[in-house]
This record gives sequence, structure tokens and C-alpha cells, in this order.
Amino acid sequence: MRKPLTFISGSYNYHGITSLTFGCENQTYGPFGESKPDNSKFYFNFDDGARFGGFHGRSSGVRLMALGVYVDTKVKHHLHPKINVYQLACGSSVAHHVRNV
Repeated sequence: MRKPLTFISGSYNYHGITSLTFGCENQTYGPFGESKPDNSKFYFNFDDGARFGGFHGRSSGVRLMALGVYVDTKVKHHLHPKINVYQLACGSSVAHHVRNV
């Protein structure tokens, strides 16, 4: 029996995605990869009628650089399922941001 995906979470740094965790009903799978304390975290929850539709992404050939989620939704509000990680140089420091596309 197939269990619906309920959430995806993980971490990333300027090199790409460092870990992924998947949730299905009352079970968690992962984390796959390694998250370090200085990594940024992300979490995407499939709630209120949103259903997992599939993945798309980009790799450097060595690392997973971006991961997008296709969402099938029957709800009235708009979801932004594709998340890109990018760097923004701010003077001498570098800030990491998550951008909805």
C-alpha cells in the first residue's frame, strides 16, 4: 500500500543540499546525507489538500544543487512549490536565502 508523502525537510549550504528527510504518515525516512550546525534548514509540509506530485531538480554532477516539488492541490490558495537556494553577497559577509520562484 502506498503511503502519501506528508513532508520534506533538509539542510543546505553554499555547496548545495546536504541532507534530506521524508515523512509519510507516522513514519520518517532519513536524514539522508549529513547536516552540519552551520547549514541552513528547510521544511515543506503537504497540508490542507496539497498532494505530492513529483520531484525535479538540478545537480552539479557531484552534488544535488536544487530540489523542486510538484504539488497537486485542490485548495483555493496558491502554493510556491519550487524553491531555489542561492547566495547573496552582502559586503564582506555572505547570506544564504531561500527564494520562491
